[in-house]
Amino acid sequence: MLPTLLMIVLMHPVHETVTEVQWNPESRRYEVSMRLHILDQDWIEKRANKEPLIENWAVDYLSKKFVIRSESEPSEIAGIESSSVKKATATQKLIWVGSREEGSHVWWFFEVEPSSAKLPHRLEQRLFFERNEGFSHRVLWIGELSKTAFTLTIERPAVVLKESKEPSDEPVSLPPKLP
Repeated sequence: MLPTLLMIVLMHPVHETVTEVQWNPESRRYEVSMRLHILDQDWIEKRANKEPLIENWAVDYLSKKFVIRSESEPSEIAGIESSSVKKATATQKLIWVGSREEGSHVWWFFEVEPSSAKLPHRLEQRLFFERNEGFSHRVLWIGELSKTAFTLTIERPAVVLKESKEPSDEPVSLPPKLP
């Protein structure tokens, strides 16, 4: 039983990114850390028309596939390259911070200055859907009051970035300790 289960797990490809997003009110930018598989980075690099610097080809790809804009802006999220994504990429500013390899993965660090300062914003993440429609993106939104996780897919590529709970004056009660 165990060998069969292990074989199934090893044969099942995992197509996933993990992204942490946090709003910085001082810079008026989102700080983003994204973990992706090194083979996915290589795939983007090969499509980059021989551009040697990661800062250039990564930012070019991200600016087309990772968009943050005001929730009030209209969204057309049915297609891979929707007109709203094209409009937003012309106005959002993406700033490359750096990258770091970690085993078979690589972390990308960048900031996004949305086209509008009006909160809340909507994140639309469409990375790698043209490579594999089964790709999923785990997003951890780190707010001032809470942390909220989302899974974005080709069917649901967008999420509104807002607090999941209101601040409370009530004290937090911890469960009693077990003997």
